Amino acid sequence: MSSKTWNYQELTAAAEKEIKKHMKSADQKSGYSKELFEHWAQGVFIFWDNLTFFEFQLESDHERLNNLVHPSLLHVEKNHEISDKLSENNIGEHSLTQVIRHACEEAATNEG
Repeated sequence: MSSKTWNYQELTAAAEKEIKKHMKSADQKSGYSKELFEHWAQGVFIFWDNLTFFEFQLESDHERLNNLVHPSLLHVEKNHEISDKLSENNIGEHSLTQVIRHACEEAATNEG
């Protein structure tokens, strides 16, 4: 098996191509099949976002890819703000449990 190193532009272009392919398929379907293709497109976006977020993601690429998925799926525009908030609170390499615990503590503080 051969290996390939992907640069940011190649990875972004491949993600965009896959998102468009899945959303085009979703437009041609209905019901569960439509949702399935929409979720696959969202999965591609989330995967790309997670791979590129901390090092070199361009905001314009994030917006463009997110907007391809947005017409029928959850808009993930707060991702950067959430990450910044976690960083401010020294939650670097965090687990989901830590994030949930932190959110609960912050909510409790805001209520009281």
